[in-house]
Amino acid sequence: MQNGRDYRIFGLVGKRGSGKTALMIELVKAFREGGLTVEGVLSPGIFEDNKKIAVEIVDLKSDSSRLIAKLAGIEQTGLRYGDWSFFQEAIDWANQQLSAVQNPDVFILDELGPLELDVGIGLQVGLDVLKHGHFDLGILTARPKCIDALNAHFPNIKIYRLNSWDQEALINKFLRIV
Repeated sequence: MQNGRDYRIFGLVGKRGSGKTALMIELVKAFREGGLTVEGVLSPGIFEDNKKIAVEIVDLKSDSSRLIAKLAGIEQTGLRYGDWSFFQEAIDWANQQLSAVQNPDVFILDELGPLELDVGIGLQVGLDVLKHGHFDLGILTARPKCIDALNAHFPNIKIYRLNSWDQEALINKFLRIV
């Protein structure tokens, strides 16, 4: 219990293309239909010919979005990590949106990665929100290579591997928790 609220943090971990963001979109719909407040960010991909070419970031409070990354071969920016070039203005905007999170029932942070967990840049405000626990349920997504870093940042995190759970079972589990 922190700041008068009992909270839990769950990590949904899966490989690239495993459906992490699609599951988060379904969870957000289910939570909202249940009358819960949901804040945070989603990071859906933008596809061309079944290939992810870009990523946008969507603020769940306002439903507004920005283009946050493109494949480095398509566009070069000052911030590159792996195959992706990131737009600093979009990261700054997302952090500004995350700094306005106000005690939601559910806090979502989709697609944490090495930028945040290892390098210490990216959606750092989202990490701070998760650490301070001003929500009842926190859910984040990440790739399997981030599990050790997630455990280091959040010692009490419960991690679910997407390949061992079906989407409907996870949605029902989280609805029962909140």
